[in-house]
Amino acid sequence: MINCMLVIKHRRFGRRVWTKFELLLNSHFISLIISAYLRSNFSYSNNILINIKTTIMKKHFMLLILAVTVGLTSVHAQISDGNNQTTKSEFTGKRFRVNLGLEAALPMGDLKSEYSVGGGLTLRFLYNINQTVGVTFTTGAVAFAPKDLGNLGQNAKALLNIPFKVGGRFMFTPNLYGMGELGITSSMNYFTDTNGNIQHTTASCFTWAPSLGVVLGGFDASLRYESYSKDAFKGDFLALRLSFNF
Repeated sequence: MINCMLVIKHRRFGRRVWTKFELLLNSHFISLIISAYLRSNFSYSNNILINIKTTIMKKHFMLLILAVTVGLTSVHAQISDGNNQTTKSEFTGKRFRVNLGLEAALPMGDLKSEYSVGGGLTLRFLYNINQTVGVTFTTGAVAFAPKDLGNLGQNAKALLNIPFKVGGRFMFTPNLYGMGELGITSSMNYFTDTNGNIQHTTASCFTWAPSLGVVLGGFDASLRYESYSKDAFKGDFLALRLSFNF
């Protein structure tokens, strides 16, 4: 754009008058300005200037329409991309899965002083909310073999844990996931009394368990840390779970 100052001389009421025009013009209108300057008829020059201003206003209006159109097109494209991403993130496989797994457990902490190893069978129900997030419910039985331990004349036989846990699973990648679980564990401690009869005590313990796992087709493998406690009692163990999704 070029800022031009025009001074045009014309006759008005029998005397010469100098008239100034200050215009904001594009370079291709300079020839029209020069033509107006060379003419002595003020009204003719004034009409040319009005036409120039009108043309410039039309151009600015068209540029404004073009800018708005481009902006709306860009917004529409972004919305369309967002809708496509949402569609891609929707779940495309089985929404409900049943998972049956074998577990090997290694006692830790206080539990390690009383029991050696553990193992069991657990059943997990998985509902996939979408491609990355799912909710779970897990139950089953995990038993621990005792060490030779005397407790007030009672010989420990075995520890059996029956968990009832709800959790959430998050897929970091199509194959790697993390999961957190909360729930209640019914912990039953079996032992023989002084008469040789098998007895047991039962406690309902608060349980929490974070885990990491991988999914390869229908095969699922995970490593879990699990802790359960009630009052002064606290049990911890690591568990390796190998399972299959149905």
